[in-house]
Amino acid sequence: DIEDMFERDFYLSILNSEYQLLLNTPIKESDLPNTSQRILVRINQYFEKNPLKDGHHFNHYRPARYFAEKASQLKNNLSSDTLKRFESAFITLNKLL
Repeated sequence: DIEDMFERDFYLSILNSEYQLLLNTPIKESDLPNTSQRILVRINQYFEKNPLKDGHHFNHYRPARYFAEKASQLKNNLSSDTLKRFESAFITLNKLL
């Protein structure tokens, strides 16, 4: 998943910002079950046991939209490892063209 290209703390900060009004408390990585390497699997499992307020459901497009809308503000929070992962992915994709 594209979400796994980000550092987990960074992705969770985006998720917490987007869902702040629907969460009882901000989610930390230590809150997530350790059942998968994929962050979205772990987040979905978390929300199965800790539902969002008012019957809302997690949708991974919402943090993606939040990131897209706030990219200019968030870009300085991206780790060099994250940037390298994206650069590597785009280099590989461009070679396929």
